[in-house]
Amino acid sequence: MRMTSLEASQVIADGSLDFVYIDALHEFDPFMMDIILWVPKVRKDGIVSGHDFAHFHEMGIVQAVTAYVTAHSIIPWYITTGEVTPSWFWVKT
Repeated sequence: MRMTSLEASQVIADGSLDFVYIDALHEFDPFMMDIILWVPKVRKDGIVSGHDFAHFHEMGIVQAVTAYVTAHSIIPWYITTGEVTPSWFWVKT
């Protein structure tokens, strides 16, 4: 699909995905918007995940993911190890 994340999120039905992997714009606001748009698309017991959970210059991924899981009381959630730039994920309940 050649469209923006926002456009694609309007085409995909809520609860229709088993898995989503977010790897888009890395600033806080656009990344938080992607989380907000795509979490509803994942079914219960599906996986919400993304890339680049790291503190790099002008990246807001760590802050966005941490703020989202805190605001929504998501426990547990995970960060992969053994990668240059770790991924993050949780199972949607």
